[in-house]
Amino acid sequence: CRSIDFMSQGVGPCEMWVMKEKAAPLLASVSVWGPLLVQLSPDGDRLTELFLPAPADCVWFADNQGKVWGRRLRPRRADAMAAGATTDLGSDAELPGFEDLHGFDPKAKPKRGRPFWPAAALFEWLSAPTDGIEESKVGAIGELEREIRHHVAIDPSTGTAADGALFGTEGVRMTRTRDDDGVKVFERLALMAGWTGTGELVQGVVAIGGERRTAFLATRGKQGRELIAPPKWLGSLRRNDRARVLLCTPAIFANGALPKSIAGARVITARVDRPEVVSGWDFAENAPKPTRRMAAAGSVYWVEVPDDVWAERVWCSNVSDNEQAQRDGFGLALVGVA
Repeated sequence: CRSIDFMSQGVGPCEMWVMKEKAAPLLASVSVWGPLLVQLSPDGDRLTELFLPAPADCVWFADNQGKVWGRRLRPRRADAMAAGATTDLGSDAELPGFEDLHGFDPKAKPKRGRPFWPAAALFEWLSAPTDGIEESKVGAIGELEREIRHHVAIDPSTGTAADGALFGTEGVRMTRTRDDDGVKVFERLALMAGWTGTGELVQGVVAIGGERRTAFLATRGKQGRELIAPPKWLGSLRRNDRARVLLCTPAIFANGALPKSIAGARVITARVDRPEVVSGWDFAENAPKPTRRMAAAGSVYWVEVPDDVWAERVWCSNVSDNEQAQRDGFGLALVGVA
């Protein structure tokens, strides 16, 4: 069999066998975590800040003085949330709810929060039993600037646009600006990921993604892991305690948004926003992958801790319930006090 171009179309049976034979051991030998959003130093040599998805159990409300606070959701029985309330999930079912909204208008709509929190603020939210956090003290950042491009396919026989072949792509700019006492400060952002497996990582200028855009790939040793090292309070979680699991990357579960367990811990309830959808290209089959619905990054699950070392074991691990999805980086999780 001749050598294979994995991006080619219309391969024959012999070539397909080679692709499957090469793909299977490669997929089984490489495991990744991330990617996560980081800020770089001006020279690009250091990671100065780690940003993580905003937790879905933090809901923003304005108080009577106009300040915006993040109120924390907790599992509550339906009949404790409202007199006479019930649910088809069962009499003992628990749902995410507020213990009280003292000082807030219970009929007011929640405010939209910023999607990325600094790691320090998120770790504090995961560890603290307090009910609220002031928005101005979080240091969260907003959506990255989006870049939309339009493309056409060219008919080689005419050299003009082919009928019905207009399409668009959307990306994000890995930079942001902030106002520092009236001065615009330009900051560089990047995506950080880790991996284990055989082979070496090619560093330098690479083409990456479906649009084959130019990126610069570099290693930073253990620096990335240090930014997301497990905190000391994690060891306080013991068997039969309740804990929170926060997804830092979208997760794929066989039962959809609400798995029965996560890494062996029974799921009590969850706060999950709209699903995200992923597809991709299957190099082994040389065909598109079927679409899959994922629990979005930022989703929070309340669980019952099964053993004394569960929290340390789950911290910064991939908790999707499919082994290949775990190796692919789906379901990177952090753990917090319930």
